[in-house]
Amino acid sequence: MKMPFHNAWALPHHVRVLCRLASVAVTASVALSVSVGVASAVTIRVEPNGTEDGPFTSAAHGGERARGGATTDMSPPHQPGISGAIVQTRVANLEEALALAATDPSKEWTLRLEPGHHWLSPQEMTEPTCGNCEDPDTPVPCTRGALITGRKLRVLGASDHRSVVHTRAGYGLLVRDCEDCEISELVITGGVRDTSQAATDAAIVVQRSDVRIENNIIRDNIGDPRIIEKTIVGIIGIAGREGARMTIENNRILRNSWDGIALYRDAEAEIQDNEIDGIDLALGRTAGGGRGVGIGLTWNAKAKVRGNRVSRYWKGIGVFVDAQALVEDNVVERIATWGLSLWDAGRGKPSALFRHNVVDSTGACGVSIVRGDRGLSDDPYVDGPGELVGNVLSRTGQNPKYDSGEPYCFQTAIALHDVPHPFPIEDNLLLENRGPQGRPGSGDADPVVAARRLATLTARLSGYEATANSYFLRRMGLGNDHGWGRR
Repeated sequence: MKMPFHNAWALPHHVRVLCRLASVAVTASVALSVSVGVASAVTIRVEPNGTEDGPFTSAAHGGERARGGATTDMSPPHQPGISGAIVQTRVANLEEALALAATDPSKEWTLRLEPGHHWLSPQEMTEPTCGNCEDPDTPVPCTRGALITGRKLRVLGASDHRSVVHTRAGYGLLVRDCEDCEISELVITGGVRDTSQAATDAAIVVQRSDVRIENNIIRDNIGDPRIIEKTIVGIIGIAGREGARMTIENNRILRNSWDGIALYRDAEAEIQDNEIDGIDLALGRTAGGGRGVGIGLTWNAKAKVRGNRVSRYWKGIGVFVDAQALVEDNVVERIATWGLSLWDAGRGKPSALFRHNVVDSTGACGVSIVRGDRGLSDDPYVDGPGELVGNVLSRTGQNPKYDSGEPYCFQTAIALHDVPHPFPIEDNLLLENRGPQGRPGSGDADPVVAARRLATLTARLSGYEATANSYFLRRMGLGNDHGWGRR
């Protein structure tokens, strides 16, 4: 889908962009040659190009800066940890900043988005591979907002999340072939669902890259309800694809229409202290937030998943097919179906260590284990096929719709459909769970024992901002004093 470009200039759009880039490159080149030696670090200040309501027209933007004119500041403060001279330059939008950074990958580029609204101009493309298809060599037509590529490239927003990026695309920020890169302090919103069901649409899509994604707000990437009704899949918060190596930490991923974080083939991540909240808890073909899985690993993805809170989602945290994960210290709460899942899809050898998690208030089972005894992965990431140790399962099985055990799992706190050997299941605390036809769940702990165990668990969960602010801890009277949810 191509979006209109609002501009009154007479020249065609592609000619104007080339002129702007030439002007910016010349200005930056002059600035670099004037500095002492060759600058090893360049900071680009990216001006807002619109308001909350949409991008500027040329008349509203005005001036040379709207035309891509660059200014330089030869005396910015030296940044700690970066050697050599530092040059600053300004450009009119994020695409121009990224194009300028791509001209010299030997330098360390920092793109600082000024406070305000940054609207991207989506581009149509066809990628040669598919993230979540049976055959990965499936071409997929899609749209992208901005391509982030290079080395030591940092895309940073203003403090207090005052830099808002409206992607208007299926692949909002596409990070591809980016070494030691970073995306921080941004608000990323306004994704548009692609019409191809095979497109792994996400606010951030990562391929063949080493990237840190930290302290962003990824929100309200929903898509056209008419398209979602046809594709079923919506827009993911963060998607890791082939060759992605990611650190995903301290993000708020709110009201997006598909998985919060999804990892596919050959992706690996450290996922820690993120708040993933669907808000709407929309189900089926209805457009809205909370559809999909809060955190999902599929095919041979690998991750350490620690201290995250997943709430108001269709499903909680899942490890599927041949994926491998350490899943500990997370809170999964107010979930439509299951809380934690290990699923082999009838053919795979997934492994998951589920330790010290809370699963609270689910419609179906608390935990589902469906893993045949097929041996271990050829590329072990965790020891053995897994375990379920030291978790709290509270108020599971609340929706009578799933009492039959279909289509998800037996209606019980721990649903053991197929369990490999060895797979320790021990020291789990069961509280107020519901069985089929409203029968009380078995195994509820003595109140004194429960209180002691919960106090120990609270000490662990309080080490992460996301879990310390969980609804479960508040309901149990164990939360902190400043209320539920980050300010």
